[in-house]
Amino acid sequence: MRITKALLVAALIALATPAFADQANLDRAVKDALKTFRAGGEPALQQKVEICETGVDWTGAVDSPQKQVEYCAALEFAGLAIIRHDGKQDLAEYFKAADVWVRVNYIASRARVIELPEQVAPYWTPRIKYVNKRVEELI
Repeated sequence: MRITKALLVAALIALATPAFADQANLDRAVKDALKTFRAGGEPALQQKVEICETGVDWTGAVDSPQKQVEYCAALEFAGLAIIRHDGKQDLAEYFKAADVWVRVNYIASRARVIELPEQVAPYWTPRIKYVNKRVEELI
């Protein structure tokens, strides 16, 4: 019984926290988003996200599409967090929560990161929380 509980707790922790490789990818995206936003504001960050999302190698010949999608989505989530931190979410043209959600789920499904609706929240929730936390720490 104790072993079962220990395994269950370990599994829940593993699901709730992105893997270390994910954290490095998310950290890189957050730092890039902040640097880009500081240099050129929302338009520059929008351009970076659009280039990122259109540049995903869906074939996986160069890099893992899943890793690229995670990076691009983290840019989106960081942009949303930055805009929200500045109190300008009502003025945002590109980084509106609903629009970000549609874009990241589209690229995630295209890369086969998410194939079923019930996979959406378990996949994105820990990543969104991590990105929000990192933006707040670095801003």
